[in-house]
Amino acid sequence: MENIQHPFPLPIYKKIINKSLFFKIKQEAYDFIKENKNLFQTQKTWNCNTLSTIHINDKDNFKSSTLEDEIKNSVSEYLSTWNYIKKPKLNLSNTWINLAPPNTYQEVHHHHPHNFSGTLYINFPKNGGNLCFHNPMTSECFLMGDFQQLLSPQKILIPQNGLIVLFPSWLEHSVILNKSNQNRISISFNIDQL
Repeated sequence: MENIQHPFPLPIYKKIINKSLFFKIKQEAYDFIKENKNLFQTQKTWNCNTLSTIHINDKDNFKSSTLEDEIKNSVSEYLSTWNYIKKPKLNLSNTWINLAPPNTYQEVHHHHPHNFSGTLYINFPKNGGNLCFHNPMTSECFLMGDFQQLLSPQKILIPQNGLIVLFPSWLEHSVILNKSNQNRISISFNIDQL
């Protein structure tokens, strides 16, 4: 309907990366995990038992030129949806690996003050825990009484191996409980404007 406008769109980017590139990044991630098992520890600042290398200095953390190239390509596509007047120059700030054993989850959080954030799924088992984006207008939804059902408080994204997801860093998100008997493994990253 031409009388209806959607003034606050919030694009979330997702795509499956090329299989050969995915397998290369996956092998690099598994090699890093094997060589650096001591780096994975429960984050005391998180209210969950997901293991991560986020606490490691970026120069010592997981690096992959293949992943960096894929992120740059994806960010370029993603930025076009934001309709910037002047396209900003962005930089990959940091990357880290998340390892979620069975029966772990990731609590609601955001990546502020970064500009954009993302995740690449390396190992996503069936029932491994979906990605959940939380509607930033949730409090306003409840003011609408019965109409609140029209404005979902969450957007669930079902991950799969090789899926890369990009979103604004301020957007709150969480990961549902891993009900599988395998580790859910992902690589997360933040992107900043230069």
